[in-house]
Amino acid sequence: MGKYTERFKLTAISAYLEGNNGFRKVAQHFGIDFSLLRRWVASHQADSGVGPKPVGRRYSDDFKRQVVRHMHEHRLSMRQTAAHFGLGQSSRLGIW
Repeated sequence: MGKYTERFKLTAISAYLEGNNGFRKVAQHFGIDFSLLRRWVASHQADSGVGPKPVGRRYSDDFKRQVVRHMHEHRLSMRQTAAHFGLGQSSRLGIW
């Protein structure tokens, strides 16, 4: 189980999306790191949800190449690409 409930995450995401404040101000209000909020919002906007991700999932080499190619073609950051494909941690793209 994660540190934050899905309800808490959705409340923080809604506060950011519906308000006029930036990531830092909203994150400070909820007592969380702004990069965590940014990751939740990106995941939510990519419609991959904020719930727990499957652990230990393996991806084919072909899928990995497709993801990296998409990242380069669309000039996306690792965080944006991970959110787009619902990968959870963006750091795995650096390994690929």
